[in-house]
Amino acid sequence: MTFTPSEQVAAFLYLNSNVTVTKGNADYFISNLEPMRADWPRRDFTQCHILANAYQTLAAAYFCKGDYGKAVTLLEDGIAEVIQLSEHSYKILGGLHHYLGHVHVCAGNDADALANFREFVFYSVISHTHYNVREFYSFRSVSKFSLKDLEQSTITMADPDTFNDVVDSLITPWMWAQSHDLKKPEEIKEAELLQEAWSYVRIRCFAFNKPLPTMENPTPKPYTDREEYSNTLMWSHYANMHQGFCIRYQFPATLTHEDLRNKQVLVMGEVQYVDNVSMASETFTLQKAFFTKSKDWSYEHEKRLLYYDLADTPQYNEVSVPEDSVTDIYFGVRCPEKDRQSIIAALKGKNVKYHQMVVDLNDIYRLLARDYNP
Repeated sequence: MTFTPSEQVAAFLYLNSNVTVTKGNADYFISNLEPMRADWPRRDFTQCHILANAYQTLAAAYFCKGDYGKAVTLLEDGIAEVIQLSEHSYKILGGLHHYLGHVHVCAGNDADALANFREFVFYSVISHTHYNVREFYSFRSVSKFSLKDLEQSTITMADPDTFNDVVDSLITPWMWAQSHDLKKPEEIKEAELLQEAWSYVRIRCFAFNKPLPTMENPTPKPYTDREEYSNTLMWSHYANMHQGFCIRYQFPATLTHEDLRNKQVLVMGEVQYVDNVSMASETFTLQKAFFTKSKDWSYEHEKRLLYYDLADTPQYNEVSVPEDSVTDIYFGVRCPEKDRQSIIAALKGKNVKYHQMVVDLNDIYRLLARDYNP
């Protein structure tokens, strides 16, 4: 059987897939891969993983020999070629940027390392599943910030470090668990830069009384028989003890998206509630990092929008939504009249229905929504 030159490259990489590149065998990989560089598979997107593997393996060989400049050039060329073949090869591109960041750390190029770690995070986020779900609820206290969101048709994304749960998200404790025994300066620096790269993730939390649809369950049933806006715990914890309000959003399917040119991504995910998550794992998924919480929070039925871009993102970042995204406002049982009027004024000119929450005397622990005429 005769192999084409590109098939010979693929065969070499496959046969050595379990061999770690080291200083001792670096020359072996260089002597085999360098003569084949012109024959590396570059014809279509199905060969992206082979092409990326070839670039990273050869870069690793030069890195082990201390030629950081050559390793950087190879990885940058590899990223450019993969994008040319398929700019949607997110996991492949993320892996190349992660290794390039590692090389820059060892070369003492901290700024370049951080830039590549941020590219790695971007591609990690963009790989998350997209959901075509539109209806969500948000419980708010009345403030200049919540009123500004209503008036300007924005949703404010927050740094997870501002959340009321000290272990939300799990990415920080996991990275600490992985790095607290590190001794080498370059390993410590890499851990610090990776943590900084992840720190620019911004999140907006919503409630919705159904699981997000999946291929296996496209029409999921509600968690309970109560509408989301009647969740008394949410009113107590997030709407200033019933003095605030609840927003019903109806978002377009295009709300979640990725912008590859400007390197911005907005994805939706469903929070999974669990008893415990081990921090000992050497790998950590985006689901565990940002969409996993203790079962103690299960009453929230939480869904999340996760935002990331390569620009320096403020702690609270505003994302624009269509003006008709707010369809209903539910005033808390104790919401003062002056606050109701402030909310109505912020939404002036928009087609919004208003409701007043009241206690159901026939079912004392259930809240009812009565129509409210401004």
